[in-house]
Amino acid sequence: MTPAGIGIGVMVYNYNGEVYLSDEGRMLAEMGDKKFCVGNVHTDSYKNLLLSDKFLDPLEYSMTTSVPMCSECSLEPYCGSDPVFHYATQKDFVGIKAMSPFCSRNTQIIRKIILMMENDKEIKKIFYNWIN
Repeated sequence: MTPAGIGIGVMVYNYNGEVYLSDEGRMLAEMGDKKFCVGNVHTDSYKNLLLSDKFLDPLEYSMTTSVPMCSECSLEPYCGSDPVFHYATQKDFVGIKAMSPFCSRNTQIIRKIILMMENDKEIKKIFYNWIN
């Protein structure tokens, strides 16, 4: 989705009260990288967690309409971005899309779905029922 669901669709906290934008962000912290730790439930208010730069920066970089290569892609309306994945694999919230397994996988899936819908009216009807 765009923006990414981190912090919006999910926030997780660890046994020590640290709050993360996603479980993947929490797992990175377990490996020593607390990039996605936005605070602690014992010391920070919910408002402060949501207004922190550690929350807003990766969220901003997940807006595909302004991300290089995403904004020019014909599949952009159907896609999204994963700043945690790109940071974990490329040390950058945006990532280089041409080198991104996330981008490659999503592109292939979306193209396959479009082809299936073009070639089979029954499948198209099923997909439309799912989204309505």
